[in-house]
Amino acid sequence: MQNNENQMYTFYEYLSYFWRKKLIILILPIILIAVAIILSFFQKPTYTGVATIYIGSVEKAAWTEPDLIKNELKNGKSDFPNVTIASAGDKRINFIMSGLNKNNITSSLENITNSYFDGIQKLYDEKVKVKESEINDIKNELDITNNFINDSKKMLSSPEKDITLFETLRYSEELKSKLLTKQRELKEELAELEEPQNLGIVINQGKNFLKSNIVVAILLGGFLSLVILTFMKYIEDARRKKH
Repeated sequence: MQNNENQMYTFYEYLSYFWRKKLIILILPIILIAVAIILSFFQKPTYTGVATIYIGSVEKAAWTEPDLIKNELKNGKSDFPNVTIASAGDKRINFIMSGLNKNNITSSLENITNSYFDGIQKLYDEKVKVKESEINDIKNELDITNNFINDSKKMLSSPEKDITLFETLRYSEELKSKLLTKQRELKEELAELEEPQNLGIVINQGKNFLKSNIVVAILLGGFLSLVILTFMKYIEDARRKKH
């Protein structure tokens, strides 16, 4: 019971001491708040730039996987900027940079995205050319088949017709139907190809940390005040017992 009373008395004694020294508890947080405000005003704003590229129908992994994209763009460059490349879904690739200089971020992102866009545009153009070449090959085959069918029909209408031409003509008509179907499918695939797009760059300024700095200053000031007062009370008690 006596120990409990001593503990209560000690606790009350410290509270009473803190109350007498309350000015210190107020002054230290105020000083730290003033420092936080000053530092916040002198703190340079940070910027984050995000450039977005729509890759369309490009599927090559070296140009669609973020880690591989960076390797492709570096290509031995030692001065390649510090950029984060991330997939944003829906066939979009984001290039993200942060820093203190807004113009440098914009310039760097423009250089990187222009280089990347040129690369995927080239892949898209090659894909289109392949489809167009396949369609053209089908067209040539259709021309040859149509000519053969027309010639065969003329021969069948003549008195010297060869009975085997009926079978050949039937086969040619089936081939023509397959070629027309293939041609239609290729044209649909060509129409469905999506061209890459450069969706531009967005630069955002980082938030001001004034409020959070003030909160930290208040908490830190209060904590340090209690530590200092506790140490001062300990010193006073030690001196009093010594004398």
